[in-house]
Amino acid sequence: MRGRSEKIKYAAGWCAIAAVSCAIFWFSAQNGEASASLSDRFTVGALGAFWEGESGAALYAAAQSLSFLVRKSAHFLIYLLLGGLCML
Repeated sequence: MRGRSEKIKYAAGWCAIAAVSCAIFWFSAQNGEASASLSDRFTVGALGAFWEGESGAALYAAAQSLSFLVRKSAHFLIYLLLGGLCML
């Protein structure tokens, strides 16, 4: 028989799995333009935190070249998170 704390951990684990699954569904429901826009904004924001002295055009050009890598890494990481949660 499970104790109360074990039941809470079990339920919390399934809630986390459900939340990540919903996030995957939400991101997958976006069309290509919306998805590209989201990853471009994330990449520009992340690069902007470390970018110094160059023009905005150079920052945007660098973000465009990294956009594909960011999108594929996001796919890998979200499914890695889901798999890790399922293994707990």
